[in-house]
Amino acid sequence: QVNFSFCNPQTKPLIGSSICNTKPCPAYWSTGEWGECSRTCGTGQKTRPIRCLRKVTYQREELVVHSLCPVVTPAQIEPCNIQACQPEWSTAAWTQCSKTCGRGLKKRSVYCRSTDPSAKPVILADSMCKLHQKP
Repeated sequence: QVNFSFCNPQTKPLIGSSICNTKPCPAYWSTGEWGECSRTCGTGQKTRPIRCLRKVTYQREELVVHSLCPVVTPAQIEPCNIQACQPEWSTAAWTQCSKTCGRGLKKRSVYCRSTDPSAKPVILADSMCKLHQKP
């Protein structure tokens, strides 16, 4: 190495940077947070947003069409709260009063039934419901 005063400043190469590797980065999937479950029991669904992004600069990314992202898409819908719903007591309508005047009686049926929102209600044995809550 020699003292720079011996060199011709006119032929000195420029110091700095040059752009390289100008190909865009590959697109990737970005997933958002899962939302609330649609049911508290009996199998509901929760959803989350997904976006296809591509890095443009070190700190900036842009939204791009889904076809640029990998073929395998992250799940947007997922089952949740798959446990069965607790059965509950249900009542039929009261009958008419047994008398038109004086002391009469009205009756109604009380039964234990399934509460699964994804299935047709089914009448169950009374022992399946909480007996202390029977109306």
